[in-house]
Amino acid sequence: MEPRDYRILLAEKGVEELKRISNSLRVQRRKEFVARIGEIETKLQVVKYSYMPAEEVAKLEELLAIADMASKMRKEIQQNDFNGITAEYWLEYIEMLPELMKRG
Repeated sequence: MEPRDYRILLAEKGVEELKRISNSLRVQRRKEFVARIGEIETKLQVVKYSYMPAEEVAKLEELLAIADMASKMRKEIQQNDFNGITAEYWLEYIEMLPELMKRG
């Protein structure tokens, strides 16, 4: 997998959007929520520059940790307005990333 893989680039776009809207989201412990977005971004960089085949990337510990964090974060969102739906969408995409990587 090369660093310009569209699935990873789209996940990076999702992290950017999550950062942008994080101040307008209703979540408990907002600072921790934002810190976890930063953790996802860091782990995504490790995945991006792993230079492994997509099938192996799907099994990477970092990618599985990203998916787990995104799943937990999705449950914390408490609103159904535009920003809440946007955050849900991007977190769901990031959560499904290991499955998307297996598709090749």
